[in-house]
Amino acid sequence: MPLDSLPLDEFSLGLLLLKRKSARLRIIVEHEGFSVPTNKEIVAGLYASFAKGDVPSVLAGMDPKIEWTEAEGWPLYSGTLVGPQAIVDGVFMRLGEIGDNFSVNITQLVAEGDTVVGLGTYTWNRKGSGEPAEVKIAHVWTLANGKVTRFQQHVDTAKERYLIA
Repeated sequence: MPLDSLPLDEFSLGLLLLKRKSARLRIIVEHEGFSVPTNKEIVAGLYASFAKGDVPSVLAGMDPKIEWTEAEGWPLYSGTLVGPQAIVDGVFMRLGEIGDNFSVNITQLVAEGDTVVGLGTYTWNRKGSGEPAEVKIAHVWTLANGKVTRFQQHVDTAKERYLIA
């Protein structure tokens, strides 16, 4: 059936799922400028919310069973946390242990399919001396149905441990 023959008028917002064999085609029809955000836009919004300290908005973007993996050797936690509350307790509430004024600075987002990669740096002021510190990072986000289902952190943990000491 051709798409232009579907029974959707100009005032409708529809989501059409066509199944053919094992493949699914998802077509989103826009209405009056409203559009479903892309995965890249969703992740950009999460970074913006985090930067403002709006943790509830960050958590709202997560699937209830999100798997959040911190890099092996990361000073706060190494391994995978499951669920938003575990992430709050195991990561977000502990960022002050790294140093003062901790921030995530994303300079580039790259998206393909359900994956978004954030490239940038972590910056903070070292405890005691107040000197600025910086390490490069890569975050790999996986999304499904507009929610983050997986997060993988990549960071130079040896450099970070040195800068925290």
